[in-house]
Amino acid sequence: MKKKQILYLLLFFLAQTSLRAQKYSSLFKAGVTAGVNLSQIDGDEQFGYNNKGLNFGLRGAVILRKDIDISTELLYSQRGTQPDSDEISKQKRTAYVSLRYAEVPILFNYFYDKSDMGHYRWNVYAGVSYGRLLKSETRILKSFSQTDSVQQNLVNAIGYNTSDLSLIVGVKRYFTNRFGISLRHTSSLNYLYKNPKPIVQTRGQQPNKDYISFRSFFLSVNLFYDFITPKIKRPRKGKTSEKAKTS
Repeated sequence: MKKKQILYLLLFFLAQTSLRAQKYSSLFKAGVTAGVNLSQIDGDEQFGYNNKGLNFGLRGAVILRKDIDISTELLYSQRGTQPDSDEISKQKRTAYVSLRYAEVPILFNYFYDKSDMGHYRWNVYAGVSYGRLLKSETRILKSFSQTDSVQQNLVNAIGYNTSDLSLIVGVKRYFTNRFGISLRHTSSLNYLYKNPKPIVQTRGQQPNKDYISFRSFFLSVNLFYDFITPKIKRPRKGKTSEKAKTS
């Protein structure tokens, strides 16, 4: 096939792709998101969302109808745990855990409360997320185990689950058709770490279990902006004024 024919076919393909994109542009959204994670790990005997980290990435959505869409994101996310500064927390076993994930949430979104400008103000959503552990750092500040091997495993992240499946619920507030703020809670459904062979000892009448399990939780506050979004039909001024007169 000659070079000119290949060039013509390529131009034809690009033209057809552009026309289809314009035709179906009302079915898709795409944008960026960035924010802060406030996280903790269940099982470390430390309470409160004390660990602060960043999250940022891309987002997109397929619109099913005016008030419902299914969205996905590709995020870089920092989470973990760190001890509180109060004296009670210092008496318990404590650790610092820093985790870095690549996350892909899939969310079902419902929109409500239309503004005068024609866009929805609020969006509630729920879904699941798959995360892949990219990097971890663990420092034991106070004894976590009766055995040195478990302590060493935690420090070296041996036995850490590199895959994370989480449940997400949240709400978004749209200030315009493109820009808004999001608040969500993410709860891991599987363990980050679980001691496979806990040692059970008895001290007096109290059983002492060398049982350690870590599970991640975090809150996220994000700003987002959609640079591709369907056009909205704004109410006509004439209709608005007529309604105002009748009211």
